[in-house]
Amino acid sequence: MLKTRFNGKKYLFIGLLCLVTIVVFLLLTTKLYENKEDKLSNTTFISSSYSNDSYLTYVYSSENLPFNLTYRKIDFYSNLYILHKFYGYNVENYKFINESLNNFSEWSNSQSFSNTIIRTGMPTLALDTYCIVKYYRNDSNGAKKILDYITEDYNIMADNYYTQDVWRNIADETWCVMLIKKTNINDSLSKTLLSIKLKEGRSFLLNDSYDEISKAGIVLHELYLLKEFEGYQQEKNFWIDKAFYYLSQEEILQNNLMLSDFVDILLEYNITKKDVEKFVDLLNSRKNSNGYWDLDQNVTTKRFQIFTTSRVLIALAHFNERFKNEK
Repeated sequence: MLKTRFNGKKYLFIGLLCLVTIVVFLLLTTKLYENKEDKLSNTTFISSSYSNDSYLTYVYSSENLPFNLTYRKIDFYSNLYILHKFYGYNVENYKFINESLNNFSEWSNSQSFSNTIIRTGMPTLALDTYCIVKYYRNDSNGAKKILDYITEDYNIMADNYYTQDVWRNIADETWCVMLIKKTNINDSLSKTLLSIKLKEGRSFLLNDSYDEISKAGIVLHELYLLKEFEGYQQEKNFWIDKAFYYLSQEEILQNNLMLSDFVDILLEYNITKKDVEKFVDLLNSRKNSNGYWDLDQNVTTKRFQIFTTSRVLIALAHFNERFKNEK
């Protein structure tokens, strides 16, 4: 009887041990599956959501683009292009996205700009969108077209064209300078335009009537511009210091779109992993359960989520690529 009782306890113990093992296995398997799904969502949620996203489908009053495109869609598609081309993301419907950008690029060759000082023909095209698309295609003919819109005093847009988002009066033109520089069509001109943009940017920062978000936007675009040029180390140091200054401001830290853009551009410069790791950790900690990031931590809304998320993913991919050989 005593032996039988002992064996019963033995078998009960073994049974419980097996049960615990199975439960732990299932939990670990579920966790691994969730992590896999989490990673997959980074590449799949974007393309399955863009067509009906209210932010992307918004049409400005003066906007009239073909191919069922909007300016916001083009910006977003450009982000997907970056994720796929430079960081190897397996973006669903990438062929369609790339064809849409190619169609826009070809169509834009015969169009006139709506926001330049010099006007030719019927204005249909926004300057910054054109330059962004041509920049990523390294389109030298597209760059040459810009030359026809540069005034004698090296201006392209009126300095006060935008009365809201006034930082864009400088930022929009930086993409065109980047395009001219990247395609090497006129090195002397690109350096002249760079000097003007840097001077305008410094003046903007000194203007107390502009808010911190606008000033941070200028810093971002000056850094994106400067990365195209060798040398100019003093200028680069100035704008890098300004970037870290704005990254110390709570308003900027709460804005995931701006935070990710700062991480992305700083990675183009001689900074260490430690310099940006805390900002990357912040971004990683803010991912929502649906796979998206909100524009701002203080404003929870689906609006802006899809575009913000694409920029965050670029920053995270850039960080991982830059420091892939470091622990």
